[in-house]
Amino acid sequence: MRSKILPFLWIALLSVMCRGMALAETTSPDAAADTIRTLQTSKAVPTDSLDLEDAAAQAKTTADSLASDDIAAKAEATADSLARSAATALQDSTQQPRKKKSGFDEIIDYKAADSISFSLTRQSAVFYHESDIKYGDVAVTADTVRMEMDKKTIHAWGGVDSLGNVVGEPVFVQGGESFNTHSFSYNYETKRGTIKALKTQQGESYLHAEQSKRFENGDIHMINGKITTCNADQPHFHLFTKKAKSMPGNKIVFGFSYLVMEDVPLPLFLPFGLVPDSEKRSVAGLIPPSFGIETTRGMYLTNGGYYHPFGDVADVQLTGDYYTGGTWGLNLSSRYILRYRFSGNLRLRYYVNVTGEKGINESKGVDYSINWSHTQDPKANPYRSFSASVNFSTSKFEQNQNYTNATALMTNTKTSSISYRKNWPNSPFHLTVNANHSQNSNTEMVNLTLPSATFTMDRIYPFKRKVAVGATRWYENIGITYNAEMKNSLSAKEKELFDEKSLDRMQNGFSHSIPLSVNFKVLKLFNITPSLNYKGVMYTRKVEKYLDMREDSETHGKVLTDTIKGLVYAHAVNPSMSVSFTPKFYLTGTMKNKNAKLQAVRYVLAPSVTMNYTPDMSGIMPNYYRTYQDSTGRVYTYSIFEGGIYGTPSFAKQNGSISFSVNNNLEMKVRASRDSTAELKKVKLFERLALNTSYNMFADSMNWSNISVSTSFRLTEKIHLDVRGTLDPYCINENGQRYNRMEIAENHRLGRLTSASFSTSYTLSSDMLKRKDSSSTGSDATAGADGQTPSPTPRTPAKQASEDSPYSYFNVPWSLSFNYNFNYSKSGNRKAAITQSLSFTGNIKLTEKWTTSFSSGYDFEAHEITHTSFNLTRDLHCWQMSMGFSPFGIYKYYAFKINVNSSILRDLKYDQKKDRREYETW
Repeated sequence: MRSKILPFLWIALLSVMCRGMALAETTSPDAAADTIRTLQTSKAVPTDSLDLEDAAAQAKTTADSLASDDIAAKAEATADSLARSAATALQDSTQQPRKKKSGFDEIIDYKAADSISFSLTRQSAVFYHESDIKYGDVAVTADTVRMEMDKKTIHAWGGVDSLGNVVGEPVFVQGGESFNTHSFSYNYETKRGTIKALKTQQGESYLHAEQSKRFENGDIHMINGKITTCNADQPHFHLFTKKAKSMPGNKIVFGFSYLVMEDVPLPLFLPFGLVPDSEKRSVAGLIPPSFGIETTRGMYLTNGGYYHPFGDVADVQLTGDYYTGGTWGLNLSSRYILRYRFSGNLRLRYYVNVTGEKGINESKGVDYSINWSHTQDPKANPYRSFSASVNFSTSKFEQNQNYTNATALMTNTKTSSISYRKNWPNSPFHLTVNANHSQNSNTEMVNLTLPSATFTMDRIYPFKRKVAVGATRWYENIGITYNAEMKNSLSAKEKELFDEKSLDRMQNGFSHSIPLSVNFKVLKLFNITPSLNYKGVMYTRKVEKYLDMREDSETHGKVLTDTIKGLVYAHAVNPSMSVSFTPKFYLTGTMKNKNAKLQAVRYVLAPSVTMNYTPDMSGIMPNYYRTYQDSTGRVYTYSIFEGGIYGTPSFAKQNGSISFSVNNNLEMKVRASRDSTAELKKVKLFERLALNTSYNMFADSMNWSNISVSTSFRLTEKIHLDVRGTLDPYCINENGQRYNRMEIAENHRLGRLTSASFSTSYTLSSDMLKRKDSSSTGSDATAGADGQTPSPTPRTPAKQASEDSPYSYFNVPWSLSFNYNFNYSKSGNRKAAITQSLSFTGNIKLTEKWTTSFSSGYDFEAHEITHTSFNLTRDLHCWQMSMGFSPFGIYKYYAFKINVNSSILRDLKYDQKKDRREYETW
C-alpha cells in the first residue's frame, strides 16, 4: 500500500492530541491509512467553542475506546486551551494566523509490507519490513526505517531472517548516486549522514568502507576502505586504504594503500592514489610500463608513457618500449571526434631492431607503421566528403612486431586510400581527388598514386526538347558525357621509394575523353548503338629511339633512348557501331498432383549476340608511332609515349567482332513436408551456367577467342560452389604452339582446358545440429485412433538424451569454418600447375567461463600445416586470463596474460611471452 502524507497533516495530528501524551500505537498499514484519511477530513483549527466541545467529546469517546479516562480528560483540557487560543486569535478579524513550519517541505511516498508505528510524543514513525520511502530526490529502501520529525533525520537498517541471514539491507538513492549499507542515518535538512558498512559504485570503481560520513555536497569520507573494480559482495581483489575520499562524478583520492587478493595482502603498495570517474572525460597522467625478460633482446620495459586528453575532442597517447639489448620503439596514438562533423584515429609506430652480439654480429633494422582512419559524418555536408583509410608499414613489421595476429601475419598485401569528393548542386559535374597506396610484403614492391584527380560529367542529352510534344525523335536520345583525369604514380622497391632515381621514374599525365552515343531499338528486339569517342592525353615527356652510328662513341652500334621533357599533347577520334540481340526464353512445368514433393520446374535460357564494328581511321588521325633500325638492319616500331600512364591514343584500324554468350538457370519448387498445406520452397539446381566467346571478323586466322565457362550452385543450404574455367578452341602441335585447327573437328571436344578454379566454404556450428535435432524430434509424433496425439512415455533424462539426439551431451556452443580454393593452369605442352589452399578456423565455449579458438590450414604443395595458432581465455569475473601459442612454422610463439577487466586498472596485469626469435631455446 502506498500513500502520500502532506506536511500540514503532522500539525493537525499534534493539535488534536494532548501535549506530553505518551501514546505510541502500532497499527497495520491499512489501519494507518484509515487514520490519515480521518485526519484529512477533520479541521485543523476549530472556529468556536461549540466545535471545540464537540471535538473534546469526540476525543473523549475515542479515548475511551482506545485507552482510558485519563486520556479523555487530557484531550478535553487540550480542547479548552485551544478554544482560548482560538478566541484570542479571532478578536482581530484582519489578523492572519501564523503557519507552523512543518518538518517536511515535500510530499512523502511510503510503503511497508508488515506494519507502521507512529509515536506522537517522540514525533516519529517506524516502517517495518520491506520499507520504501521517497522524499524529494531521496529514496530509501530497507528492512526497517525510522523517521524522526523533530530531529529531521531518517534511520535505516537491515533485518535478520530465521536462518540468521541479513535481509533488507538499506539502499540510499539521491539523484544519480546510490549506495548499499548495513545501516545509516541521514539528516534531510543538513543533507549530511553517517554510514556503516558502505557499498557504492562510482564509475567503474566499487567502494567498500567500515565507517563513512556523507556531506551536503555529496562527498563521502571513508575509514578502512576498499577500492576495487569487482562488483562481488566480497571482492576478489581490492586496494585497502585507511583513509579515502570519494567525490561522485569526479574522482576518488586515497592515502597509503596495498593490494589484497582473495583476502591475502600482497607486498604491492601505493603511497597515495587518484582514480578518475571513467564516465566523465579522461584525465592526463603517466602510463606505467610492463616489464619482463627476453632471451634475445634482454630485459624490457614496454608500453610505458604518457596520456593527455584535449577535452571531449581528442586525446594523445605516447608510449615507448626499451630492451637492454638495444632495441627500442615509440608508439603514438590519437583519437579525435567533432560531433556531427567527423571522427577518426591515428596510430604511428617506429622501431629500431637490434639483433646479434654487440661487436660480433650485431645488426640493426628499422620497422615503422602508419594507420589512419577518418570518417566524415553524413550530416556534415551533402556536397563534400573526405575520408581516409591508411594502412602502410614496412614488409617485416608484422613478422617482428605483430606476430601473434595470424590474420595480419598471413596478409601479404596492404592498401590505403585518401579521398575527397565534391558534387555541385543541380549540376551534372563531380570532382574526386584520391591518393592510393598498395604494397606486397613478399616482393617488397610499393605502388603509390599521389595524387589522382577525376572530373566527370553525367550523361546529358543536348538535343532533347524542353517541352516534348508527340513521340520522341531519334536524335533526342543522343547522350554525351565527359571524363578528365590527372595522375601521378610511382612504383619502386620499399627501400628505394623516395630516393632520387625512383622519383625520376615517376609517371604523370593528363587524359580526358568525350564519348557520344545514341541508342534506339529496331523491331523491339535489336539494340543499335552508334558512338563516337574522342580521347586526348598530355604528358610531360616523350622518347626517341635511334641507332648510335658514331665511330668514337662507347655506345656505337647500340640503340639509344632519349627522353625529351616538355608538355606534349596527343589525341584520337574513334567511331564505332554496336548491334545487340538479347532475347530470353522460359520453359516451365507444373505437376498436376498437388500432394507431390516436386511441384514445379522452370528453366531459363538467356542468349546474347553483340556485334561491334570500328572503321579504319588511318590517314585521318595523327600517328604517334615511330620506327628505328638496329645494327642488323631489323626494323622495330615504338611509341613516342612508351610507358605512358594512359597509353598512346591511336587511330583505329578496321576491326569488328561478334560476341556470343548464353546463360542458363534451372530451379524448382518443392514441398517442405508431406502436408499439402505447407509452403513451397524454391530450390536452385544451379544459379548460373554461362558460356562466353567472340569471333573476330577481320582476323586472318584463328578468329575465335577462348571460351570461358562459369557456374554457381548450392549443394546444400550452407555449401556454395563456384567453378570457373577457360577452354581454347584451337589445337596445338608437338611444340605446344597453336595452329588454325579446331578442337571440335580434330578431337571432338569443345576445347582444351587451359585454366580452372574452384572455391567453396562451409560453416558448421552447434546451433545447426540443435535445429536439426529439434526438427526431427518435432515431427515424430503419431496420432492415436481418436485423432489425438498420445502422451509420451516417461523417460529418464539419460535415456531421453540418448534416444533424442547423439549430440545432447555435447551441449557446448562451438563453430567450425572451412575455406578451400583450387586453381589449375596449363599452357601448351607444359605440365599443368595446380595450387590448392585449405584454411579453417573454429571456437569452442568449453564452459561459461572457458573459451578457446584456433586457426590453421594445410599447404598442399609443401605437404605441411600452415601457420597455426591457439587461444584460450578464462573469465575470472573481474579479471581475465588469456593464453595463445603457435606450435608450428617459423612464426611460433606463446603468450600468457592475466589482467583486470576494468579500463581504469588496465595496468594491473601480468604479461609473459616469447616469439620466434627465441624458438631455439624452447
